[in-house]
Amino acid sequence: MIFNGIQLYFEQPKENTGIYYEEGCDNFKFIIHELFLYVIGIFLKHDRFETVNYLIAEPYYVSDNKTIHNPNPTKPFSTFAQYTKFLKDRNSRLKLGKKSLRASILEENSKGPGIEFRYVIQADLVLFLRDNISELHDFWLRWYPYTMHSVMTYNSAPFETFVRCSSSKYFEKAKIILGVKSKAELGRFLEHLEAGSNSSDHPDSVGRSARYFLNFENIATRP
Repeated sequence: MIFNGIQLYFEQPKENTGIYYEEGCDNFKFIIHELFLYVIGIFLKHDRFETVNYLIAEPYYVSDNKTIHNPNPTKPFSTFAQYTKFLKDRNSRLKLGKKSLRASILEENSKGPGIEFRYVIQADLVLFLRDNISELHDFWLRWYPYTMHSVMTYNSAPFETFVRCSSSKYFEKAKIILGVKSKAELGRFLEHLEAGSNSSDHPDSVGRSARYFLNFENIATRP
């Protein structure tokens, strides 16, 4: 798999005997997170739902300095959502006042690769939801949908994939990306998410807004 072993860049080399800086590999963490979002976003745009499911359902081999002592050296896709201290420090040091500097940089960078930022945001929401639905999630490393702040600030429409899910036939193909078998199962999950949206496990505003951006009420309402 294309992202297997890429976690090697999340920490300084073992032979590095110099001073350790917590943010020493933050640039790699940011880039890998960004690349994963682009990959998922592009496949969603082109209705490659089976491919999306494969990329987020399969565990990833972790090639790092601890692997030799780890009997199960695999991680879920949320391992690509590593915390980056340098962004918090930069936002504070330059007094940028950004709610999410990561989201702002992702949005600016998206003007080059040729994929609209809305597909990146849609991918971010899908990954957040799938991480919470999945039984394989890592309690200590969760997927936080940083880019969702960009759409919740404005009067944004539901995401394209889920608008198209108003067709029952289309929803049957697309539901695999969320890891649910039916609209009813998705509804129960959303209720659970909304009930816990004030806990530390869920970003409050995203938990309460997911139903709208998924266009849930209109899912599978026509053939």
